[in-house]
Amino acid sequence: MLANNATRRLVGVWQRTFPVSATVKRLSNGRAISTVSSVQSSRWTGASVFALAASAGAVGFGLASFVLDGSPKRTASLYDDKAAGPKTYASVKEMEQALKDIEKELRAIGGDDDIISIDTDDLRAHGYSEWSTVNPDGLPVAVAYPRSTEQVQVIARICHKYRIPIIGYSGGSSLEGHFSAPYGGISVDFAYMNKIIKLNKDDMDVVVQPSIGWQDLNTQLNQLESGLFFPVDPGPSAKIGGMIGTNCSGTNAVKYGTMKDWVINLTVVLADGTVIKTRRRPRKSSAGYNLNSIFVGSEGTLGLVTEATLKLAIVPEETSVAVVTFPTIRDAAAAAAGIMQAGIPIGAIEVMDDVQMKVINLSGSTAPRVWKEEPTLFLKFAGTKPSVVDNIDRSKRITKANGGGNFEFASDEHEQKTLWSARKEALWSMLALRKGDEDVWSTDVAVPFSRLAELIEISKKEMDEMGLFASILGHIGDGNFHESIMYDKTNPAEREKVEKCVYNMVNRALDMEGTCTGEHSIGWGKKKSLLREVGPETVAVMKQIKAGLDPLWILNPGKIFDIIPRVFCSTDATYLPPASHQSTQVSLSNHPPPSCSSVIMNGFGIRPDWQYWDDLAISIFPLPPPLATTLQLNMYFQRFGNVTYIEIGELWKDYAIVRFSPPPSKACWNDNVTVVINGQKYNTRISLLSRRFPNPVPTPGGHSYPPQMKLQPLSLQFGILSQPDEYMPMRTISNKFQGDFSFVVDLGARLKKVDIVFSCIVEDPRWANPKLKHASPIGERDHVSMYKVQIRFPQLTSLLVLDDDDATFSVVIPLQSPPIFFKKGETEPSHSDERSSWAEFETWNRTVDVVYDTTWLKRENVTLRRENQFVDIGRWTTYKLTFAKSKSNASIWATMTRALQDFNIKVRQIGADQLKTSRPTESKFWEILEPNQLGGNLALLAAVEKINLPFDVRYQLEVCISQGRFDEINLGEEFLSKLTELSDAREKSRNRATDILSYVAESGGPGTADEQELFRGRFYDPMALFTDKKALRHYPELGIPTHCVWVRKVVVTPSMIYLSTPAPEASNRVLRHFAQYSDRFIRVQFTDEISRQQDALYNRIAGRHYKFLAFGNSQFRENGAYFFSPVDGIDCDYIRKWMGDVAHIRVVAKYAARLGQCFSTTRALTDSPISQSVHVIEDVSRNGWCFSDGVGKISPRLAEVVTKQHKIAKRLIPSAFQFRLGGSKGLLVVWPELNFNQVCLRPSQKKFEAKSAYLEIIKPSRFSAATLNRQTITILSCLGRTQLANYDKAMDDPSTAMRLLSMFVDSNGITTMMAQMISDGFMRAKEPFFMCMLQARIVVEQGAFVFGCIDETSTLRGYEASEHPDKPNTSVPSSSELKLPQIFLQVPRPCTSSDDPDNYMTVTGLCIVGRNPSLHPGDIRVVEAIDVPALHHLRNVVVFPAKGDRDIPSMCSGGDLDGDDFFVLWDQELIPPERNHPPMIHEPTQPVSLARDVRPSDLVSFFVTYMKNDSLSTIAHAHLAQSDRLMNQGGPKHPISVELAHLHSNAVDYPKSGQPAYLKASLRPRSYPHFMEKPGKSYHSGTVLGRLYDVVKKVEFHPNYNGAFDERILRRFELPDDMLRKARIIKRQHDRALRKIMNQREIGTEFEIWSTFVLTKPVVGSDYQMQETMGPIVSNHRERFRNACIRVAGSREPEVLYPFIAATYRVAWEAVQIVVREGRGEIDITADQDVPFISFPWVFEQELEVEDDEAEYERLLGIGIFASTLEDVEGADLPHVQEEEEEGEEEVILEEAETGMDELENLI
Repeated sequence: MLANNATRRLVGVWQRTFPVSATVKRLSNGRAISTVSSVQSSRWTGASVFALAASAGAVGFGLASFVLDGSPKRTASLYDDKAAGPKTYASVKEMEQALKDIEKELRAIGGDDDIISIDTDDLRAHGYSEWSTVNPDGLPVAVAYPRSTEQVQVIARICHKYRIPIIGYSGGSSLEGHFSAPYGGISVDFAYMNKIIKLNKDDMDVVVQPSIGWQDLNTQLNQLESGLFFPVDPGPSAKIGGMIGTNCSGTNAVKYGTMKDWVINLTVVLADGTVIKTRRRPRKSSAGYNLNSIFVGSEGTLGLVTEATLKLAIVPEETSVAVVTFPTIRDAAAAAAGIMQAGIPIGAIEVMDDVQMKVINLSGSTAPRVWKEEPTLFLKFAGTKPSVVDNIDRSKRITKANGGGNFEFASDEHEQKTLWSARKEALWSMLALRKGDEDVWSTDVAVPFSRLAELIEISKKEMDEMGLFASILGHIGDGNFHESIMYDKTNPAEREKVEKCVYNMVNRALDMEGTCTGEHSIGWGKKKSLLREVGPETVAVMKQIKAGLDPLWILNPGKIFDIIPRVFCSTDATYLPPASHQSTQVSLSNHPPPSCSSVIMNGFGIRPDWQYWDDLAISIFPLPPPLATTLQLNMYFQRFGNVTYIEIGELWKDYAIVRFSPPPSKACWNDNVTVVINGQKYNTRISLLSRRFPNPVPTPGGHSYPPQMKLQPLSLQFGILSQPDEYMPMRTISNKFQGDFSFVVDLGARLKKVDIVFSCIVEDPRWANPKLKHASPIGERDHVSMYKVQIRFPQLTSLLVLDDDDATFSVVIPLQSPPIFFKKGETEPSHSDERSSWAEFETWNRTVDVVYDTTWLKRENVTLRRENQFVDIGRWTTYKLTFAKSKSNASIWATMTRALQDFNIKVRQIGADQLKTSRPTESKFWEILEPNQLGGNLALLAAVEKINLPFDVRYQLEVCISQGRFDEINLGEEFLSKLTELSDAREKSRNRATDILSYVAESGGPGTADEQELFRGRFYDPMALFTDKKALRHYPELGIPTHCVWVRKVVVTPSMIYLSTPAPEASNRVLRHFAQYSDRFIRVQFTDEISRQQDALYNRIAGRHYKFLAFGNSQFRENGAYFFSPVDGIDCDYIRKWMGDVAHIRVVAKYAARLGQCFSTTRALTDSPISQSVHVIEDVSRNGWCFSDGVGKISPRLAEVVTKQHKIAKRLIPSAFQFRLGGSKGLLVVWPELNFNQVCLRPSQKKFEAKSAYLEIIKPSRFSAATLNRQTITILSCLGRTQLANYDKAMDDPSTAMRLLSMFVDSNGITTMMAQMISDGFMRAKEPFFMCMLQARIVVEQGAFVFGCIDETSTLRGYEASEHPDKPNTSVPSSSELKLPQIFLQVPRPCTSSDDPDNYMTVTGLCIVGRNPSLHPGDIRVVEAIDVPALHHLRNVVVFPAKGDRDIPSMCSGGDLDGDDFFVLWDQELIPPERNHPPMIHEPTQPVSLARDVRPSDLVSFFVTYMKNDSLSTIAHAHLAQSDRLMNQGGPKHPISVELAHLHSNAVDYPKSGQPAYLKASLRPRSYPHFMEKPGKSYHSGTVLGRLYDVVKKVEFHPNYNGAFDERILRRFELPDDMLRKARIIKRQHDRALRKIMNQREIGTEFEIWSTFVLTKPVVGSDYQMQETMGPIVSNHRERFRNACIRVAGSREPEVLYPFIAATYRVAWEAVQIVVREGRGEIDITADQDVPFISFPWVFEQELEVEDDEAEYERLLGIGIFASTLEDVEGADLPHVQEEEEEGEEEVILEEAETGMDELENLI
């Protein structure tokens, strides 16, 4: 560390330690002079500086009474023999005077002014080490940077005079806390004493200062061409002084020995400043005591070494390095023993285990070199050239005889460095893998050589059993090895396991006659181990030596052995309180025993250091039996303070950690405590754990802030914005209760957030409104409750700061949606005897209402209007907090502001006049709208007589209110009357009121540009809409295809309901049959938890009551269901009865599932020229397994009719159809032997009787590229990065893109379309829409994703149990040897059309077949694909055998043939060697049958229960995480993973069985692999999934709006203005329709919709089969707007249609150019800028084909035709065009028209 950086004098730090009266002169780096008075004060700047004060003042004085070794007399020493009696550390005044004296004396001898530093960072760097396994609390009070022995002498003498601890510091790389400062003091850093004083080349020695590094020393010796070197080689950053202090060694120790062997003499400054030299310079001496051996390894506890004379060695003539791998550590150790015993003069011999080699590879520190991940020996040879060659040859023979693999040795110096690089990078590679709060515990032991292999094996086994990620490396030649363990330092249980593992390893080493440290030395961390190793008598001798040289114990106190003798602060037996409180038995609850430090602090009269901590933790060991649960521990320790966390050790249950925040007022810990519980005494040890320093949180702005920042408000208001500049408070809560009342910015949480905690009394509403009736007494529940509002950062867009007056300021938080509310509950219910941990946050329960009594809401309708709310969570979403103006608050708020701004949250200071506060006003909107609920208010009754809104208007009005476009406070009689007037004046089917309200819901707001406006989408003046040209010009969407219907959707959250504008969706059986009542159906989705009672599952929307009807499978997955509003005798019971006869089903879940069949999205064969003839055929069953489960047959003729009517394919009739027919379901496969209109169904397909007789098609069979999810993607490891490399190349190379896209066809045909677009030249032109679409396809070669069906010819060989024994076969026998099951698969050849039967090939050879998700190792089957001519008519389906002992589909994750998709891979490199792992035999949970018929209330109950208990995704994530963590122990084969696989099967069955699957705490993962992107605790996974994740680019649909549109289309036709105007009208409707799909499906971009590659995971439900779901939606959307354009154009003929298509392309280009111009030349997709949709013209993707003439393209490019901006296109004047379009459109739209489509037709 350089002095001008490291020795800054921040005088404010000193002021916080003790009064200072000193002048600070200008430093050498030019900092300014400051003068500080002794009475000045300043605020604290950091926790590290605070520790300085506590350590220096408190602990220093606290040792006032300590007496060495229990004796009042002092052992004779070199010091003043007249000084007697006990000695103390410095007082505050003495410390102040000492620094003055040091400065004065150093200046007197010519010292620099910046030798002393008290910089905050400097102190922390000299008291804390991230490399160290231990870091005791406390920092030095100052750091000294001496330049000479004389200056060190001055510092030591003055510190001795004032009894100030001295800690030597050189490289700072020690691992056992050697340079920590637990008792404060001065750290003496020898950074400037780093020179060679003298080289005695002829004598082969050198005199050096302590801070020269051994590598620097050797570099300088080489530069001096001395031919000498210093052979001791520890870590690369080690300095000579530290090497002497720890008696370190290194890899060369096997040949050259350790540090003690290379020291000739030392110059040492003793504790009182005396300077000695241990001996003269000859290499041998017998004169007196060997003082070198006393000081070498003394760790700075006996003196400060300022010079050293070291021996040097001759540089060898020849060196070489060799590396060899072994199957096991024991083999490696045997080889090493053989080399040593053969007498080979090896230079170094090192070992690293398989984990360490993997760590090297993962870190990439030796890239591009990749190492075998096996135990490895590293050998170094040195000597003459012939001897080195001979030694290498001998070593090679020995290693080979012991199982060594490839023996690789270096031929030159470069190869030597390469081969040795892994050994030198070992520790740093492990450290480089740390993530978040992870740390590495590195320690060493040494044993006799013969015991090393045994010790390593036992230690590795224990680490594996504990689930620790740890590696081993060592100096195997001298019996020394190191253990590096990665762990989460914030997880007490994990640290407990690490400590126990290290403890056991050290004890085993000692039992083997070894040592607790071979080269790291004792330090702070291994003092107890030293005592066990050498015994108390030997340690006593060491203490006598210490007392003789350092009677005041000021040199590095606390290292090697403890500083405080037991006679001073006894920890024996029971703590006895002062005499006045003595008693014969002591209970901890009455007299908490003080620690030694607390006695010291109290004696000095100051607060102990730990009371300044944010929190503290104690450990209890052993755990008394009455404190065996978290609840018992909480009840016991809460008497001392606020308990926030408890954890009981999982392994032995005899250890617990309790955390307090804030710290308790008195210490409750001691080494020996007697706890009295219920009269019973228990002895235990309660220890204070090390301080947990909060890690600063980095922000995107490049700054770091505390994890939590907290302010205490004076009051909190909940209100609304009634106008853009007007705030209306609806409820004010003052801080007048003793409960917590706080505003916290929490950056340390996994999801960064703001918490607002408040306490209040929720008053009984009957006090204010006596008309309310309830059976309970008034005021019975009036008591103080505590609530917490949690606002996550994504919800925060801006905060407003108001300067109220001289005493207060306020912060206004406007939210677009409600935050999450919690209510503080009782502590006891939050504990569980089954869990070993508890945290205070578990006492916070989610609440959805702030009301007097939640039981009043049990039967409340779910409506927009909510009554009797103390705080209306859903509506009052603008919060105002008022704070006192104080220096402290101002400082904290300034820090909060900067942190929030770094996360792109705007914080604006405004004046009081910019946001006025209005008086609360009660809206009469609902009373006017709902006259039936009015009382006797005659004025309101008169007003509502003229207000009668039809349902569609009322619904759309509630859409606007629910989405925040309107607030009821702004809606009144006049507005409702105007809507009624427009509704009454409707023409034909048009309703102008609905159109205007649709505009409000779909537009971005009134369009104001006021920066101050907070909710730009809100219409504060609704009456202005009736004169707004944009609103009056708005008309609804175009018509929809015949197979689609308009669907209204409602999203119900715990605090709100959100209504959506009707959107088109593919129809289903129920909606088709009851089409005349379509507006009576509504689809409801429930997000988050449902906290209300089950009978509240009905809604009142737009004046109608909707009741629960039923749900289909897709709605169920997203917590949705259909509701219906009864009318004309048609109610929910009537509809359910029509759907089918399911009365015989008594299992509620199965009953619901059968009804759900009717809600599958289908196309019915209603206009078929032929009807189906249904025949029943038998199922194929054997051994209790159904081989034909779900599959039937269909005739070729009927399949042709289905294909043509639904326009499924152009030429090739699909081979199979997923269908519904009455109460039957499954798959129909085309078989030639069926005649005319035959359909053959099996009993396994029929589920119930139904009235519907139409054949309904869900989807046909198609070829799709195989895509594997994360559970099965591990088989891609053999692929390496080939596919990814092709993908990268595909973004630039059209030929590669064509090959991949043509080869990999998705189920929706998107890739085929894109391949054609490439051939048309759009890639060459870098067309924006196309280039963005290209990003969405990363697929797997040689695979298919298809339906499964059965071999009706019984040709294929089935699974035979006798050929597949239960024991897995990991060899690789041929398929004929194993007689693998056979399949048939016929798919399109790569790069050919799937619609041509001549393009198909039959797959043959070994294949993998499976079904997603595959969780059990037996879910993926190896089969043999063969060619069967009789099956050639079947394409794009995998045909499974009808023979064998068990069907193949059921082995694949419990699949069947009713429409399940199977993946088939035939890439031979992917075939696993284990080919017959036993399939999972799953015993499903038995469903519960009712003793009566199922009732609608049962369906509702099951629906609600399912939402609460569904854990499918949680179990799947747990399985993935556990399998990854346990990969070295079998991964999915591990018992934990297998149990999770069975549990997952139960969760899959839950919708049918009704029996939930519960995930036990023991199965939940503690941490997650990084590729799962879980916030919080994660680790970097080295498995194939982790590696793939690291190399795969994340897809981001960010189009290049600034790129070129294709001029071949833009310039092909002369486009008249009228045609462009029509195209603009349709584009706006297209964009609105697209926006609706995005909003309802929670999709981020239009490109995700068009590619069906949706990246956004829905907030509720699963993204399972999202691509499949999106396919029909995209297809319907394209078809709608394609037909609309054709109708407006007037013909499908190319000469008519193509110019209009070019117009659609032109208007898409215009929209981009307008935004580009407004954005000053480019569109920034990351900024808050509206981006235009550009997908509209691509509804004509086939017609947009243009000939790709490369020569013509290059010609156009050369003349600059491909312009990307508005200015580059000749004659373009978009602002004028846009203006004409708006005016012209207004004139047309105000004409009479029936529908939007009719109006467009009128334009023709």
